[in-house]
Amino acid sequence: MTKNVDAPADLPKEVAAYYNNLVEKDEDVQKQVARLTGRSREKAGGLFKLAEEPRAFEWFPMSETRSDNGDTAHGRFLVVQTAGRWRTKDSDADMALVAEFNVDYDETNPSGPKLTIAFLGFRKFLITPATGAK
Repeated sequence: MTKNVDAPADLPKEVAAYYNNLVEKDEDVQKQVARLTGRSREKAGGLFKLAEEPRAFEWFPMSETRSDNGDTAHGRFLVVQTAGRWRTKDSDADMALVAEFNVDYDETNPSGPKLTIAFLGFRKFLITPATGAK
């Protein structure tokens, strides 16, 4: 997806909005979400729900250049969205979807600031302790 944006662009907001659009409208992404959330859906029964607001974070590698002509940025973002059993007064998130995106932002473009976002896929994300951490 490539589009012109107002400068300065809120890159995390733009990436999260693109993720939401994919989850809501892209048939292939919807199938992937259904497959990845299958166990959680089964466990939650009819109360399964994706969390309201996915969050986008800068990831690595990331590079930025600032100049008098404008800024440019290139890098990766992760979008994390929790899911699980949701009711009005209580909820249990038992999983998270993690999606990776490539982002290119260029304020030096003659036709105005340009943003390109590419969905790289869902990722398995494991958190393990660092060796020797105290």
